[in-house]
Amino acid sequence: MDNTSGGTNNSGILSADVASRINLNNQTITGGTLNGGGTFTGGGNFNNGVSVTGTLDLTGSSLTTTGGLTLNGQANITNNQGLYLNGDQTIGGTSTLSLGTLASGSTASTVGNLLIYGTATVVPTITVDALNGSLQGYAYGGTLVNQGTLQASGAGRSLSISTGLVNNGAIVANGAGSTVTVSSSTTGNGTVSTGTGGTVTFSGGSAIQQAAGTSQIDGNVNLGSGSTFTVAGGTLKGTGTVTGNVVSNGGTVAPGDSPGTLTVNGNFTQNSPAALEIEFANTAHDTLVVSGNAALNQGLLNVSFLGTTVNSSSFSTFSFLSYGGTLSGSTTSDPLMLFSNEFKSATYDSSYGITNGHYVNGPAGPYSSGSIYLLTQNTGSLLITPKQISPAAAPEPSQYAAFAIGLLGLGALALKARKRATAA
Repeated sequence: MDNTSGGTNNSGILSADVASRINLNNQTITGGTLNGGGTFTGGGNFNNGVSVTGTLDLTGSSLTTTGGLTLNGQANITNNQGLYLNGDQTIGGTSTLSLGTLASGSTASTVGNLLIYGTATVVPTITVDALNGSLQGYAYGGTLVNQGTLQASGAGRSLSISTGLVNNGAIVANGAGSTVTVSSSTTGNGTVSTGTGGTVTFSGGSAIQQAAGTSQIDGNVNLGSGSTFTVAGGTLKGTGTVTGNVVSNGGTVAPGDSPGTLTVNGNFTQNSPAALEIEFANTAHDTLVVSGNAALNQGLLNVSFLGTTVNSSSFSTFSFLSYGGTLSGSTTSDPLMLFSNEFKSATYDSSYGITNGHYVNGPAGPYSSGSIYLLTQNTGSLLITPKQISPAAAPEPSQYAAFAIGLLGLGALALKARKRATAA
C-alpha cells in the first residue's frame, strides 16, 4: 500500500499485516506505533518517539527522527541511505539495526548510514549490525553512547565509526576479514571482542577501559598511538593480539582459550588486585607474550591444571610469560617476588624436589597429595614448574606440638635426675 496523500499521523497505530508493505512516502509520523508483521518503507520524519514493531526498510529513502525511536522489529538501512538522529535521543527496543549490504555476484555492495546530530544513546537490548555500515557524527561532533552492541559479525563485514563514541556496551568484529574501525575519540567502560580473523582498530586517540564483562580477543585489536587498554574489571582473554599497551588494575588477564597464547605488542603492567590466570594441561599451557616491558606490580598469579588424567612425565618447566624488554616489580627487597600470593619456601624433603625458591599455591593441582608451582626466571621469560608435595614432606602443626611436649617431658626427667644427684 502506498500512502501518497501527505500529511501527519498523530499518535495512532498504523498496521501492516504479514507479507504486506506500507510506503510511508516521506510523511511525518508524530508519536504512535507502526505495528504488525509487515514492512514499512518510504522514509520521512518520525517525531516524539515513534515505536516500530514491524520491519523498517530504508532501502530507497532516508528517515529523520526526533524525540527517540523504539525498534522492536528488524530495521534495514541500505543503498547509501541513512537514519538521521536529530538532537539528543535514545534508540530503544529489542531489535537489530542492520547497516548496508555486501556484494553478491554482479550486485555491488551498498552502505547504510547512521548519522548523529547531538547525543544518541543505544540501549543494551539493541544491536547495530553492519554488513557495510558507517556511524557518523554531525552538528558539532555528535556522540553515540553505546549501551548495546556495535558489530560487524560475519566474513568480510565492516563498520566505520567517525562519531564521538562512549562505549559502555560491546564492540565486536567476528568473522574472517571483518573490521570495525573507530577514527574518533573513544571513552567508556565496555568490552571489545574479536573472533578469528576479525579486527577492531582505534585510531582517534582512545582511552579503552573495561569495567566488567569479558573481552574475548581471538583476532586483533589495534590501539591508536599512545593508547592503552585498561582492564579495571572483568576479564581480557583469548588467542589474539592487542597492539598497544595493556594495564590490568583490577580485572583478570587470562591468555588463551584453555589453553593458548595471548600477545601484547606493547608493554604490559599488572597492579594489585588484578590477576594473571594461567592454565596448563598434560601437553599444552597458557602463555602471555609481551613484545615490550612487563611490570608486575603485585596482584595475583592463579595457576590451575586442566583435566583429570595425570601424565607425570609431561610436567616439565614451561614459560607462562615472555617479554622482549625488561621485567620489573614493586618488591625491591626481592625482585623475583612479583605477585602478592607468591611466597619464598623453606626447604622441604629433598626427595620431592622441593628446595628454597619462589612458589605460588594453585587452586587446582595435578597431584592428589597436593601441588605448588615453582617460579623461576630465564632470559626474557618467567617459568613455572609443577611440584608435588607429600603430606610427610612438611610436618603438620600437631606433629610440632607432640614434638614440643616430648621435649618438655625429657627436660622434666633430666631435672629430677639432677635433683636426686644433688641430694645424694
